[in-house]
Amino acid sequence: MLLRLPGPRTNGSAEVTETAVPNSSPHLTHHWSGEFRPTEISAPEARNTVRRLLNRWGWDGDLDAALLITTELMANAVRHTGAGNGGSPPLVLRVDVEGGHLLLEVSDCAPHFTPVPRTDEEAESGRGLLLIKCLGATLSWASLPNGAGKRVTACLAGRANCG
Repeated sequence: MLLRLPGPRTNGSAEVTETAVPNSSPHLTHHWSGEFRPTEISAPEARNTVRRLLNRWGWDGDLDAALLITTELMANAVRHTGAGNGGSPPLVLRVDVEGGHLLLEVSDCAPHFTPVPRTDEEAESGRGLLLIKCLGATLSWASLPNGAGKRVTACLAGRANCG
């Protein structure tokens, strides 16, 4: 089944697609991707999109953790691409649920990954990737072809997969 959904309402992004592959398993496979302009409103828009998708799909994992991870990945992409004014290429958010696992993936135009820094206890930022790991997600990154940027992926298990 292929459904066409409008992109996030306030950023005028391109049309996105969602596919669901029905089967007899309690874990349906769902895929969604969409583009967001790299501005300060992209993180809350992405968070709202992920909330709607996961509720619709009936994902049984920690929704609050998934939303916080989405926010951190999108905010990092905006911050580290230097794209706060929206003048850079769009950020691409991909949301996949397969076998109960949630994959949240953000691609941006910055070619390098900033590793998890040791943050001063009094610092007001710099804890996003550490926070993602503390929420139980695995974190990985890869370069996009032709140096076009990078993709950062967080994987979070649903409740049925947590043991």
